[in-house]
Amino acid sequence: MTLAKIKFILASVLILGLAAALFLERQASHKLRLELAALQSQVDDLKARSALEDASGSTKVNADELTRLRAEHSELLRLRGEVSRLRSVQAETGKLQAEITRMRATQANFSPNSASQEPVDPEKDVYKSAGIAKLTYGRAWGIALAAFAQANGDRIPETFEQASAFYPKDAVVDSFGLAPEVFEIVFRGSLREITKPASTIILREKASFANFRKPGFSKTYVFADGHSEIHSTPDGNFEQWEKERMVPVRQP
Repeated sequence: MTLAKIKFILASVLILGLAAALFLERQASHKLRLELAALQSQVDDLKARSALEDASGSTKVNADELTRLRAEHSELLRLRGEVSRLRSVQAETGKLQAEITRMRATQANFSPNSASQEPVDPEKDVYKSAGIAKLTYGRAWGIALAAFAQANGDRIPETFEQASAFYPKDAVVDSFGLAPEVFEIVFRGSLREITKPASTIILREKASFANFRKPGFSKTYVFADGHSEIHSTPDGNFEQWEKERMVPVRQP
């Protein structure tokens, strides 16, 4: 496989990851808009009723009604905060869309069949292609786990089957034997319990694979913030590195 082909594959993979993230952000944005519209309708109705009571000279307010009004006011304040977060999400969505457009333009300039003058090492070539495929596959499952948690009180699923409905439909599985059983979910509980999502592992590859770039072995990991990475060790021992980045599973 030539360097140009590798660049073409990498550009396609990056576009896939960005498109999946964009899809999930749009879903969350649409759901929040529906909730806000429903609550705003309730508040408008309450305002109209209050105006009618004032016009009729009523000065008494039912205690239960007052409690409900206060609760809905608190909910409105919470949703206003969500609106602020939604605006941030929309801004990030715009950035993702721009990045997808840029990557597609870059991809169009690649010629997969163009000749490369650089020497190609077949083993390193395979290692790089497999690594890209595993990073993309792991990140897609990270998106599925996060989407499941969002719909289930922020709790991570215990099995891949539970989260399969949330797996990005446009994610393509490469031909490197990738399947859910190649990975394992190593976090149990609520995402809210994770204080350092960028350095907390929620998903890992079960078995290590040979690192052809240098002596040693590698594994693929997915973190709570959604990013994936490949970690390598010279002796194939990942225990201490994983221990520092994993939340111990609590016994029932």
